[in-house]
Amino acid sequence: MAVAQFRSRARVIDLLGRQQISDAPTACGELFKNSLDAGARHVWVDYQEEVDLLMVRDDGLGMRLVDVLDKWLVLATESRFQTRSVDDGWSKYADEEQLKWLNLPSYGEKGIGRLSVSTLSRMTLLYSVWGQGQEKRAVLCLVHWHLFQHPTKLFEDLPIPYQELKTQPTLEDIRKLWEEFRNSDSIKELISDSTWDQALRSELESDVSNDTYKSIKLETIPFEAGTTFFLIGITKNGQVPDLFLKPSEDLKAHEDYTPDQLKSIHAFSTFWDPFHKHKSRQFKLIPAVSGTPLKKTFRFWQASDFKDCDQHIRIHVSAEGFAKGTITYYDGSSQEYSRQLKNLPARSSSPGEFLIDIGYLEGRGGTSKVPDDIHTEMDRRLQHAGGFSIYIGNVRVQPYGSIDSDFAGFETRRAKNAGRYYFSTLRMFGGVFFESKAKTDLKEKAGREGFVINGATRGLRLWLEDVFVDLADSYLGRKADRQDKKDLKRKRLEEAAKKRIEQERTAYIKRVKDDKKRLAQLKENIKKQVIRSRHLIATERNAGTGKTIEDIETNIQLLRSQLRDLRGTASEPPNGVALQGDELDSVEQYITDRYNAIQNLTSEVENLVRQSTQLQERILDKKRKKDSVSRRIEEADLVIRKEVEQLIHPALTKAETLESDIKSFAEQEISKATQARMEHLLGLSPDDIVNDNSGANMAKLEKALNSQAALFEEECKPRLLQLVDDLVHLTDQSSAAVLATSQAKELQLLKERHAYIVEMAQMGLIVEAASHEYEKQVSNIRTVLKKLKTNIDPRFTVEITSLSDSFDIIDHRIRLIDPLIRRRTGSVAQLTGQDIVEFLEQRFPDYFRDKTISATKAFCAVQFNNIKRAVFLGAIHNIVDNAIFWSSNGRGDRKILLSGSDLYIVISDNGPGVQKSDRDKIFEPGFSRRPYGRGLGLYIAREALRGIGFDLYTPSQPELGALEGANFIIIPKSNSITDED
Repeated sequence: MAVAQFRSRARVIDLLGRQQISDAPTACGELFKNSLDAGARHVWVDYQEEVDLLMVRDDGLGMRLVDVLDKWLVLATESRFQTRSVDDGWSKYADEEQLKWLNLPSYGEKGIGRLSVSTLSRMTLLYSVWGQGQEKRAVLCLVHWHLFQHPTKLFEDLPIPYQELKTQPTLEDIRKLWEEFRNSDSIKELISDSTWDQALRSELESDVSNDTYKSIKLETIPFEAGTTFFLIGITKNGQVPDLFLKPSEDLKAHEDYTPDQLKSIHAFSTFWDPFHKHKSRQFKLIPAVSGTPLKKTFRFWQASDFKDCDQHIRIHVSAEGFAKGTITYYDGSSQEYSRQLKNLPARSSSPGEFLIDIGYLEGRGGTSKVPDDIHTEMDRRLQHAGGFSIYIGNVRVQPYGSIDSDFAGFETRRAKNAGRYYFSTLRMFGGVFFESKAKTDLKEKAGREGFVINGATRGLRLWLEDVFVDLADSYLGRKADRQDKKDLKRKRLEEAAKKRIEQERTAYIKRVKDDKKRLAQLKENIKKQVIRSRHLIATERNAGTGKTIEDIETNIQLLRSQLRDLRGTASEPPNGVALQGDELDSVEQYITDRYNAIQNLTSEVENLVRQSTQLQERILDKKRKKDSVSRRIEEADLVIRKEVEQLIHPALTKAETLESDIKSFAEQEISKATQARMEHLLGLSPDDIVNDNSGANMAKLEKALNSQAALFEEECKPRLLQLVDDLVHLTDQSSAAVLATSQAKELQLLKERHAYIVEMAQMGLIVEAASHEYEKQVSNIRTVLKKLKTNIDPRFTVEITSLSDSFDIIDHRIRLIDPLIRRRTGSVAQLTGQDIVEFLEQRFPDYFRDKTISATKAFCAVQFNNIKRAVFLGAIHNIVDNAIFWSSNGRGDRKILLSGSDLYIVISDNGPGVQKSDRDKIFEPGFSRRPYGRGLGLYIAREALRGIGFDLYTPSQPELGALEGANFIIIPKSNSITDED
């Protein structure tokens, strides 16, 4: 019976290389892993572009001739699975650190690293040095990878010349290898084999005919342990040159980088974990172009970058799925995080213990608190090298970390609900870190990208999803109760309200300026009309003919029209508008003039109507009078209705186009998002994208669509939500705009009050200092006067007594003025209404003589016990002085009446009274309708009375028996009442 044996053709190497090694960065990564497995601390990568040669050199233990022949040139060896420290002596020259590293699981798998060089170049010169002293040996080995693409040749048919040396190899040693290869019968046969690919034969013939080896400079490499690959004839796919591409000086945006360029950045910058310090092992990649270190186009990530982003998330996850860590924000605040992750389902298993360590930068249109300069720089780096990486034993598992990889499903979730699912690979750096292969069941695909899909891979995905969904829901996403998002929303509302209020303030000031002139003209016209009306009434009263009744009515109607014109002038500032300084003084003066004009004309019209009605009694019957009254009521209602219609007309007009305006607004937001996509595509058409086989244009499309989605999420969507919220709460008192304007007004009043209180406090400090000095001098003078009275000549007794009495009077007056001195005296006394009248008669004698000020008997009988006389009288003096001014603007002769009972007293006048809108403000410091008034009198009076147990307020309606102007009530706090009571 015959027995057959499998035979393997050399082409298997080419097929495995093409299928297992996806691109140049992956191939380089496999070579770097081999260097790590050899105990290397450094790897130098030098692309010599002028001779199309790539050199990869490490300072590991190197290879002996037996290692090259029996391991490197053999596929799928078991060397990667053996403990390297107990083999046949290869590791005997390793130092202590290297021995520790060699005892760890290897980085490379199944000898795939040797296939990497076959995908990078046509020919490879392997140069490796192993050993020390007398045992030091160098090995040279020359391989042309085109040979492995022949469809029928077996491994043993291919010539691979090699040589072992005891000294530093020379160019002559390389020439001998070259000649041996070139003169091989096998090579000559292959070159003349017409059944083989003509392009491959031509390249092979060119390579052996030219002395390409002369570009190799072995003398630049120290004769020390390590392995060097000289990759000759770089493959034409362009991937290797892209690893070392020098960007033009005018690069301004990340779109200028091709996808291959971005991959090359990862090949060197991200291979070894840049985020953490590695006490157990130091490893460094040093790329260069023609011997010159490669200048990075931008700085890659460092551990220090975690402090310059919006959130630094650092969470340890145990093998049992318990997550514990912190979320640290840019302002330095932090939150503790802990969670037992979900139980894994069937076919999923724990990936082992790992660390989540990421930095996250929010978009500029979001709630990012990172300063603009730092944000701009970090955002640029995110476009180049952002992403969620996975590291095992400090080495990045490809492709995780590239922007086009979404292992943890961030972009998939955001596509469903970007508001809830907060995280995006476009805005993060860092990732997941496993200590070593020994502590995880995750398996890399040999030589290719990513993990083998096993239970650990599924478990890792599920746990990562659990952690990041919970982080979004509990702390960071729209579903989370985030204070910074609330603050931002409130800030935007406040800014919008402030902007609108400022526009309203500007329009109001302009209107006041125009209405000042108009008010003066109206007052002049009203004066003439009033005189004419009075004249007509006097004529009718004297003649009694009834002929002027219609003229009187016509004039009254004109006055009513002028009253409407007065009321149509600018009144109080719009809600939320607060004025200051000269602007405030000017407006207050205008409002006072306007108010007085309205009050005077209102009183005049009422008086004319009363007189006209009396005259009509002679000639009109009840029916005509009833018709006149009904007509007057209807006219009044009609006036209000017309004004309301006029006021709401802009809103009604807006309502007619509201639906189309909302749709137009929505279309604008869509257009903004679309424009963002077009700006990134730079005019690329669908045909341009489809016809580009390199994938660069497709990558640009992906970036453009991501930018479009990001702009919509960060800018357009919040504006649309705000629009909806404003419309929903348009007439609701909870409307954000209403609250904002109310708060703005309240804040302005508080600021004004604070300013006056500060001013008064400063005055108080001065007075207090002066009072201290005053007391000292008073005590000194009294002591001297006593001595003089007992020791002076009796002839001067009268003069000394007069001097002492005069000083007592001066002291009494000063103590009446200075509240600090009054407060310290603390003296109380009985006070009656008659005492108050006598006090006022001394200060306002002229107004008592002409009967301007009068008091009822009940007021004179009022009696208060245990009261601070000076404080109480000082407050009444202030109120009466204020009443004297305002009663001069009333109807007829001015009058001030003091009335009341033992429960309270009332000070009233016949002036214009207090406007309803001013009732809450007249006691505020700084508020005054009086020209050049300081606005402190009533404030001080009320605060002084409150200090001795009394309250001061003004009612909405005049008290019974009081005058119809302003009414001020002083009442003990125990009996205090207000209109609301």
